[in-house]
Amino acid sequence: MHHRNLQPSTRALALPALSRQVALQLLRGMLILLFALPAAAGTWQEGVEAYKSGHLEEAARLFQIQTETHPDYAPAHFLLGSSLRRLQRPQEAVGSLERALELSAAQDSAAVPVDYRLELGMALAAAGQPDRSFEVLSALRLSQVPEARRKAYGQTLGVAAVGSGRTAELRPALEKLVADDGGHSELWLALAQAREQGGAAAAAFDAYARALELAPKPSTLQLTLRAAQLAEQQLPNEAEAARSQRYRRVAELAAAVKGDPKAVLLAGDAALRGGALEQARASYQQAAKAGGGEALYGLARTSVAQGEPERALEELAKAQAVQPSPELASRIQRTRGQALHALGRYTEAAAAYTSSGDPEKAAEMERFAELAEGNEEFDRKVAECRQRQREVDELRAEQSPLLPEGELEGLEAQLSAMMADCRPYLDAAVAAR
Repeated sequence: MHHRNLQPSTRALALPALSRQVALQLLRGMLILLFALPAAAGTWQEGVEAYKSGHLEEAARLFQIQTETHPDYAPAHFLLGSSLRRLQRPQEAVGSLERALELSAAQDSAAVPVDYRLELGMALAAAGQPDRSFEVLSALRLSQVPEARRKAYGQTLGVAAVGSGRTAELRPALEKLVADDGGHSELWLALAQAREQGGAAAAAFDAYARALELAPKPSTLQLTLRAAQLAEQQLPNEAEAARSQRYRRVAELAAAVKGDPKAVLLAGDAALRGGALEQARASYQQAAKAGGGEALYGLARTSVAQGEPERALEELAKAQAVQPSPELASRIQRTRGQALHALGRYTEAAAAYTSSGDPEKAAEMERFAELAEGNEEFDRKVAECRQRQREVDELRAEQSPLLPEGELEGLEAQLSAMMADCRPYLDAAVAAR
């Protein structure tokens, strides 16, 4: 597959909103300070009631009065900032919340309410300042955050970590957060990047896939492409069947992206690489409705993989007829060489490989043509071995998803033994592919 090096985007990830229950919890601590105000207690109480009932414009107006009449009263600045943030005015909220934090710290730096830092972190993230949001939120330990606030904390921390590019610093905390509550796309995205930066490609792939599955809207193509790029990485001592499973998962993720033709092609490519040939054909057929040679080329590759070279040649002719780019035209000729090779038409296959710009494959086909000329028994054995290869591939695709990872290596050993006597005959075919 050919992918652009796209980095994941965070624009689709939304900051959490304060629920009514959480808002009430915020206020519980504030209400005990009601009678500490030397004046304007009525205005304070009206602001509290407006905040509780969700009348945020009125609450902000009343708390603004409180900050003007009592400029050193931290709770008034805090609730003004919280009201402004919930009104989608994060730039204004930041100033009020910073003042609340400053006043509270001046009284007792060890007793600054967790909610002050959390609200400020949320406002900074919403205001497009992920670095500062990260600094504020990462100062909190997970154990300090009340259970009722961990969802908001985790989501905001994920957004800030991704936006600031500092996910690696938080990997232990992110692992803990997803273990405690793994239902948030933002957290999984941050963890995916942390794992990838730490060199854990397989674990990063799983986290990207989970982030996509939990996304509040159809999965974004950029993240799906990143998952596909990770799926292509050959991990040390990894069985091919395990990679095939990753490709099949990418195909499912790409199929969930709605309204993007590139995603449909990606779904076909991933399904083909994962051995899910019928799924690949369905995706390519859907993409072909929009026109273009890539989908027809994908159908031809699927036909070759399914052992239908004649059908592949028909699909390649259609792909060639839509005036493909030079790069796609070269790939079409290469796949045509594979189809002709499968049909035993080695001289034509050599010409196709020459057109694709691969003289080594062309020379190999010419040598194979010389060996096969006049040798009917050799041709019969090659055809028999190709049929056996198809049966082995079908058995692999059928059994791999059913086996635990520890038994995949044993399956591969059995399948390899089944093909042992065919290897001399299929070396040229394997090399051609």
